[in-house]
Amino acid sequence: MKQAKKILAMILSVAMVVSLTPSLALAESEEPASALPDSESGTITLVKDVVLPETYVVDGSSVTIDLNGHTISGPNKGTVIEIKNDGDLTVKDSSEGAEGNITANGERSVAVKVNGVGSQFGNSFTLQSGSVCAEGTWASGIQISGAAVPEGYASVAVKLKGGKVAVKGESAAGITLNGSLAYVSNNGCTISAEGESVYGVQYNTVSDADAGGNQYTQIKGTVTVNGNRAVAIFSDSLGTAKRNLIQISGGMVAATGTRANAVAAWGGNELEIYEGFFGSPVISAENIAALSNATDVVS
Repeated sequence: MKQAKKILAMILSVAMVVSLTPSLALAESEEPASALPDSESGTITLVKDVVLPETYVVDGSSVTIDLNGHTISGPNKGTVIEIKNDGDLTVKDSSEGAEGNITANGERSVAVKVNGVGSQFGNSFTLQSGSVCAEGTWASGIQISGAAVPEGYASVAVKLKGGKVAVKGESAAGITLNGSLAYVSNNGCTISAEGESVYGVQYNTVSDADAGGNQYTQIKGTVTVNGNRAVAIFSDSLGTAKRNLIQISGGMVAATGTRANAVAAWGGNELEIYEGFFGSPVISAENIAALSNATDVVS
C-alpha cells in the first residue's frame, strides 16, 4: 500500500511539472527584448515589447518601425529614439487597434528626439499610426532641435499623418520645438497633454536673430490639453528678428482647466489661414500675440 502511494505521488508530481511547463515557457517568451529586431525588407517589425538599455539612434539612415501592437521604452529619464545626421524614421502600427507605442518615462525624458544639429539637408520623422508617449516632469513626446541648413531646406521635418502623441506630467509637452527651420505638420494625429502647466505644442526660440524663429507648423488634426495653466499651442520668439508661423485649418485646438489657454504667444508670431486650400479655419487672426488670453476652447 505504501509503495502504491509513493508511485501515485510520483505520478502527480510529474503531472504538475508537465502542466506548469507551458506556463513557464509562455512567461519566458513574454520577457521584453533588450534590442530591436533586425530589419526585413526595409522594416523593423516588433514581435514583443522592447526595453532599450540606451538610446536607439537613427544616424544618417532610413528606418521604418512597425510597432505591431508592442511597446518600445528606453532608459529612465532618457531619450528612447534619436534621429540625427540626415536620418529618416517612419513609425507605424499594422496590428488591429494600433495600440503599439514608443514610451519615455522620467524627468525630462523624450520618446523621439529629432536633432537637426549637424544635418546637411535635414532629418525626418513620420508617424503614420501607433502612439508616441511620455510621462514625467518636463517630459516630451517629440523634441525637435532645429539648426541652420542650405536655403530651401528645413533642418527637421516632422509629419504626423495619424496616431497619437500623448504626455502626462508637470510642464510636459506633446511636441517641443527648439531652434529654427523646423517644419511640423499635423494632418490627422491627436496630440494631448495632461497635468500642471502642460503644452500641446511648445515653441522655444533663442535670442540670436540668425538662429531663432522660422518654425512652421501646420495644424489640421487635434490638439487638446487639460490642467491648471495648460496651453494647447504656446510660442515664444521674444528677442528674435524672425517668426514662428502657425497655420490652423480644421481639427480642434482645445484647453480645459484653471487659467488654461488654447493659444498663448509672444514676440514675432504669426497665424495664417489659407481658406480653400487647407479647409475651414479654426482661428482667424494675423498675429496670435493678441490671443494670449484666448477662449478656452476653439473649434
